[in-house]
Amino acid sequence: MLAEDLLQTLFLQVHRARETYRPSAAFSTWIYTIARHLVRDTLDKERTRIGRKEPPHGSWREAYEEPVPVEERIADVYIPAETLLQRKDIAARLQQALLSLSLEQREVILLNKYEELSFPEIAAILGCSVTAAKVRAFRALRALRVALGDMKDLC
Repeated sequence: MLAEDLLQTLFLQVHRARETYRPSAAFSTWIYTIARHLVRDTLDKERTRIGRKEPPHGSWREAYEEPVPVEERIADVYIPAETLLQRKDIAARLQQALLSLSLEQREVILLNKYEELSFPEIAAILGCSVTAAKVRAFRALRALRVALGDMKDLC
């Protein structure tokens, strides 16, 4: 599976680059930066392969996005079936809206909202200023609200 291969490659790269880590910086920022470069390199290779019209290995989403089972997203198993279906629909629409964003927009939203990183940490990972990271997040949230339409209150 691609995710497992990328994770193994990430650990290898972290090991090889261990001397570049500076304790004055957050470890998470350092490892996110390595992971970000690894994913971008992988996506670039995939785009090159597609540009040469090599046989597809499935869609980009199939290759890079693993669906999260509803059971893992919704921990309470005693939820009424109607509520469970509503939550499943919301989760699917949110995932679809996130996937409609550009990689840069999705990246900043996930780092801030899902990973709960601060803007200085995000800026270090993205290699930009804190202000630029905040602007990217603002624009990404605006695009996400547009993509969600009537469900924009989720943002």
